Amino acid sequence: MSSTTVDLGQTSSSSHEDTDDEQIGAIIEGQNSADAEDDNNGEDVDDAEDSRDKEMEESIAADITGDQLEAYDIDIELEGRVLVEYLDKLKSKING
Repeated sequence: MSSTTVDLGQTSSSSHEDTDDEQIGAIIEGQNSADAEDDNNGEDVDDAEDSRDKEMEESIAADITGDQLEAYDIDIELEGRVLVEYLDKLKSKING
């Protein structure tokens, strides 16, 4: 009878160990899936930051390397009329 009791004790003990192993496995599996989700979210954030950084860099680069003569762009017609008017005033002062 004691061997029967021992067998039952081993069986229940073994079942208890299996349950513990299952619980530990579930915990580890849950942590791994949570870590994977964190990694994926981190990649999304990194991609968004990289995209934003690239846009800012392109904008700054365009400002720096854009048309360097843009500040000197003039309307030739307007400048021509202003010069003609100035010369006419000079002539009127001289002749006047």
